[in-house]
Amino acid sequence: MKDSMESMDLLDSRESSILQDVGCGTIHQGHAYYVFQRNTEKGTTTFLLRSDRQLVHVVSRTKDDFHMSDGSTIRRLAIPTFRSWSDESIRRFVKRESVAKTFPVLFQHAKSILGRLVYADESAIDLMAAFAILSFFTRQFHALPYLHLTGNAGSGKSAGAVAILKLSFNGSSGELVASFGKASSSAIFRSIADNRGTVVLDDHELISDSKPSPLRQGLLVAYKAASALQVLTIRGKTFPFDLFGIRILTSIQAGDDVINSRLLRINLLPAMSFQPATIDETEIQALRDDLHTLAMTEDVFQTLRIAAAEASSDKRFHGRFAEITIGLRALASLCGVTLDLERYYPARAAQHPPAVNMKALVMGLLKEGYRDLTVLHVHAAASLAGSDMSLTKVGLEMAACGLLKASGSITIFHTKSTRYLPTKRAIILAGGKLRRSGRSWCQQSHRKQFIPESCSGCRFLAACGLKDRIKAKV
Repeated sequence: MKDSMESMDLLDSRESSILQDVGCGTIHQGHAYYVFQRNTEKGTTTFLLRSDRQLVHVVSRTKDDFHMSDGSTIRRLAIPTFRSWSDESIRRFVKRESVAKTFPVLFQHAKSILGRLVYADESAIDLMAAFAILSFFTRQFHALPYLHLTGNAGSGKSAGAVAILKLSFNGSSGELVASFGKASSSAIFRSIADNRGTVVLDDHELISDSKPSPLRQGLLVAYKAASALQVLTIRGKTFPFDLFGIRILTSIQAGDDVINSRLLRINLLPAMSFQPATIDETEIQALRDDLHTLAMTEDVFQTLRIAAAEASSDKRFHGRFAEITIGLRALASLCGVTLDLERYYPARAAQHPPAVNMKALVMGLLKEGYRDLTVLHVHAAASLAGSDMSLTKVGLEMAACGLLKASGSITIFHTKSTRYLPTKRAIILAGGKLRRSGRSWCQQSHRKQFIPESCSGCRFLAACGLKDRIKAKV
């Protein structure tokens, strides 16, 4: 009977106040948390900083329980390997010596840095800057879009992704960046779960492959906070993994309809005259420190909630597009900018492609420095301008051929496919013109192509397959 009474007392007692599954960016009872490690006189020490400026550290560990210096216990503490907040900025924050900068100021700073590192139009740079800033506030929202950078070889996809990563939440530590090429899905998942930061999946053509795979399944569920908590098995042991956060994908191929419904896509185009600037690491670190300070300012939480509520009540948007863009639309309103998000949403852009002035595109490429233009150049420029046109659309190819021919600068036509009769005719006509002018004509396998003395198109897309025999114009 005594044992029964003791059990009843335990049943009636309050639940343990042990925090569970805490990591960088966790929000619990109105407080945000940031976890980091540094070498101290006692060795490697794990610290936990709270948005009310309380700083504690781990004094001991028992299996999954971390015992903190203030007497509290945390069950399952995610310890990051990447860290974007500096010691000095953390000290100023704890001592209440730092003042948070405003959203518009930080947005313009991020835009300024990315504009010097990435060749893209202003609208695309705005979106990249918004993604970098959003990475510091992911836990304030229930769903997030992925960012897909696509383009042909040499278009700067990987460099653009790393540039965004360097400005993002826990996306890098010094020269080490959270960019994964052919790593295993378990390694990628563990890094995501430990760092709770931005991750780049570089050259992952799997987004166009609908075959089931662990990484693809992770992408399908991790855009939403409610479904991003997964239990995964690694070496026979099960672990809870929180996969929610900002993901940047780079690939040449576009994704299928399922993946496309979860991302915003930026088409990148190589430039002949653009050279990325060398940005001082202290400038990048200063921006990250300012963003961390703002993200840990508790007054901002309410501001974001109000902005998110206003964005979610906007009746112009609906479905998954409305769901995944709430964070970006709320952030845009706080930064005082307008983001043309529909332009970058593949499903909607395909239904409502923006009007593209083909002549203006050709003239723009000529001004940029290209002299040996191709149909594929113009298609890439159209993509950069926001038109999700396909190369298989004969109308686009023919319009490009006509404008290129009329511009007087055409020295070569390339096409990856000559299955379409109007395109074949355009190539054959141009071939006759080139042959009469003394230019060489090559029939390679099943398709006919022109091989001039120098062709920026081959540097641009390696379309002819004979790149090694051609000196590119640079």
